[in-house]
Amino acid sequence: NAAVLQKDVRVCKQLSGVWTESCRLHYAVQLRDLATCGLMTRSESVAFCTANVALAKRDEEVCQQIRAVQYRDACYGKVAVQLGNASICEFITNADVKGECGEDVRHASAVQTTQRNA
Repeated sequence: NAAVLQKDVRVCKQLSGVWTESCRLHYAVQLRDLATCGLMTRSESVAFCTANVALAKRDEEVCQQIRAVQYRDACYGKVAVQLGNASICEFITNADVKGECGEDVRHASAVQTTQRNA
């Protein structure tokens, strides 16, 4: 995307509607630029962008920036699985989601171990 190549998120304004948001998301994730997520117009888009930056940075602390609990919990869960670190699940508010997170981390770790040993 031209915005990433030019390292200038303002290029995204040249697009219209959903393409502007898509451009900003791509820019934010590729350049691991959390500030760009704040330019999104919908709160769900901001949360989705922030979670994707957290994954790109491999940093659960970025998830703290997400206001909506369900999106923040999902962010922690995804980063926990990505890093194979079940202790990150402790930051999750919803008890059911927290339990699922621990199971997902264990399952992902088991799959990675099996693949390495194959």
